[in-house]
Amino acid sequence: MVAAGDPNTAGKNAFGLLFKAYFKTRGAPKGPNQSPPRARWPEDLSIPKDQWVGRYAMVVPQGVTELPQVDAPEGVTVSLTTWEYGEVAEILHIGPYDKEQPTMEKLKAFVAEQGYETFGPHEEEYLKGPTMFSAGDPAKYCTILRYRVRKAAPEEPPSEE
Repeated sequence: MVAAGDPNTAGKNAFGLLFKAYFKTRGAPKGPNQSPPRARWPEDLSIPKDQWVGRYAMVVPQGVTELPQVDAPEGVTVSLTTWEYGEVAEILHIGPYDKEQPTMEKLKAFVAEQGYETFGPHEEEYLKGPTMFSAGDPAKYCTILRYRVRKAAPEEPPSEE
C-alpha cells in the first residue's frame, strides 16, 4: 500500500486499511503466525515528513495472487508487491519512533566499518507498537530498522596532477 504524508497521521489510516485488506485475504496467516507490519520510507529522510511517501506492507503467502476489494481513500493504492532484499543490515530499536535517529546512525556506522554502504529505502518492521485500540507505551515499542547493503566502492586515490 502506498500513502503520502506525515507517517504520524497518514500511517494510522494506511495501517488501518492495510489490516482490513490483510484480514480479508484468503490464506494469510492470522494471530501468532502473522508477520508484523512493515513500512518503507524515502531514501532522503531529511525531506519534510508531510512530503514522505510511505510504502506499508504485510507479508502474505506466495500463493496469494490477488487482494480483496477495500475502499481506499484518494491518493492511497493497495496492491501486491514484491520487496527486494539481498543483503541487509538491521538493528533493533526499543523506544518511541521519534527517537530512532541515534539507532539508525549506529547501524549506518557499523555498515560503513564493515566496508559496506546502505542503499534504497529505510525500512521498519513493527514488532511492538501502538495497537488498533491504544497507543501503548512508546518507551516499550520494538522496531527493527533495516537497510539493504552492498560492498562500498573502493575510494579513488588522489590524482597526482
